[in-house]
Amino acid sequence: MTPDHEATLTADHGPYDLRATLRWLPLGRRDPTWSTDGAAVLHACRTASGPVTARVAPRRDGVKVQLWGPGTEAARPVLRGWLGLDDPIHTFEPEHPWVASAWTRHRGARLIRSPDPIEALWVCILQQRVTYAEAARGWRSLVLVHGEAAPGPGGLRVAPEPS
Repeated sequence: MTPDHEATLTADHGPYDLRATLRWLPLGRRDPTWSTDGAAVLHACRTASGPVTARVAPRRDGVKVQLWGPGTEAARPVLRGWLGLDDPIHTFEPEHPWVASAWTRHRGARLIRSPDPIEALWVCILQQRVTYAEAARGWRSLVLVHGEAAPGPGGLRVAPEPS
């Protein structure tokens, strides 16, 4: 399946670890909006222009990104932020010993900006006052029942529209 957009993005400052950066974003191992394809990560989300599926594969100096769906044009300008490639790690100097220790062990992890703040909000809300497993089950059910099939490869689903 031919992508609607392809780009190679580089990490400007220091090492970059795609898996460490995106590791905590899926809600549970069976989150229907996330998948892996070998070393690549696939994610389906909603943009103002519609759903988009992104396939992100690590490269030595950054990532290769492929996009499918009507949300491609809306996703393109926010890709660097979503993948944490705009995180200014060159200016980060942790003072607390625990933070400094974690930073030493996980130098390639970056802070991201979500391309879909409503999805991020739902995931946070679903985790309130329940166990993680219950929240993951609730999210999976919500997406499977009320979401829609995502464009592109991977058989992913997109979270329902906020309305």
